[in-house]
Amino acid sequence: MTKLTLKDIFEQSQKNATCHPKLIQSLKNLFSVLQTKHEVDEFAHHFIGYLKHSLVVGENESAVNCTLDFVAKFVTILESEAVDDEDESEDEVKFLPRYFVKKFYSFIIKFQIGRASCRERV
Repeated sequence: MTKLTLKDIFEQSQKNATCHPKLIQSLKNLFSVLQTKHEVDEFAHHFIGYLKHSLVVGENESAVNCTLDFVAKFVTILESEAVDDEDESEDEVKFLPRYFVKKFYSFIIKFQIGRASCRERV
C-alpha cells in the first residue's frame, strides 16, 4: 500500500465519509513521525492550507461538508490524545498534538473573526 500524502488525504476526504476512518489513521501516521515544533508548524501550515481551499468554496457544498467533518474528527481525536498525555513529561514529542490543536483553534478563531468582520462591512 502506498503512503498517502497530506494532499491525497484531503482530496479523498471530500468524496464521502465512509473512507474517513482509514484517512484519519493515515493522517495520524503522518503526524506521528513529527518530532519537533518546527515540523508541526510545517504540517499545520499545509494542513490549514488545504483546509482553506474548502473554506472558500461554499458552506453548502457536499465535498466541503465532508472535508469539514473529516477535519473535525481528526482534530477531536488528536485533542483527546493530547489530553490523555497530560503527565509532566520532559518529552517534547508528547506535547506536539496539543501544540497542533492550539495552532488549529487559533486559525479557526482568526478565520471566524475575519468572516464576521467582512459580514459587518456588507
